[in-house]
Formats: sequence, C-alpha cells, structure tokens
Amino acid sequence: MRNKRQSKSTGYAIAGLVFGIFGLIFFWLPFVGAIISVIALALATVALIINLQEAKKEILVYVVVVITLFAAALSGKVTYKTSRFVNDVINSGTFQITKKIVSDADIYTDSTTKDVHVVIHQDDLDSANKAFDNLEKIIEELDSTNNDFR
Repeated sequence: MRNKRQSKSTGYAIAGLVFGIFGLIFFWLPFVGAIISVIALALATVALIINLQEAKKEILVYVVVVITLFAAALSGKVTYKTSRFVNDVINSGTFQITKKIVSDADIYTDSTTKDVHVVIHQDDLDSANKAFDNLEKIIEELDSTNNDFR
C-alpha cells in the first residue's frame, strides 16, 4: 500500500505531465503555450521536490521534468520571437505614419452622388511607402530566423 506522500508526488507529476503535454501541443500559440508550460513546470518542480525529500526515485517525476522543460523552451522561444516582432513593428513607425496619413488626408463627399473622396498628399504617400518597406524588411528578417520551426 502506498503512503499519502508518495501518492502526492505522483499526483503532482501526473498533473505536470498533463499540462506538459498541453504545453507541447500549444507551444506555437504565443503566451498561451508559455503560460501552460510554466504551470506544468511548477507542478513538475513540486513533484520533484517531494520526490527528493522522500528519497524516492520515481521515473515518472524525472520524465515529467524533462517534458515540461522541453515544452517551456519551445513556447518561450515562440513567445519571445512574437513579442520581438510586435515590438519591431511598433517601433518601425508604420502605425504613426498611417495615423498621420489619415489625419492629413482631405476627405469630402460629393453632394450629388453621395460618393466619398479621399485625397492623400504625395509626401505622406512617400513616407508610408518607406515605412511599409521597412516593415517588409523586418518580416523578412524574422522569417529567415524562424526557419527552424519549418
């Protein structure tokens, strides 16, 4: 018959295994996979600590630790790359230039046809083209560094 401490260690290990498997399944979703993997890693750590305190050598606990570390590494990399991409897009000036174009555009309606006309000035259009070229370079750079996921 097992004592309660041993079953507690096994219970944490099984819970960590379940979250670790979900972390491996959802690692490609930024932040979601990372949160699931951190929960799995916390459960696996608790199971490992209990296992070491009891001087037991349950293989399940060590397997769960390895799985959760792998899931955390994968999801952490995806989350890092995604946050870096979002930061690069925001810092590229694309949003600011788009806002400027919209605020500087001349918008009027034709009273007879009820058509809406938008006039964008050439210098604003040139700024937008430069910003989108910059954004395209950022996307190409990130795409070239993410080839290990293909």
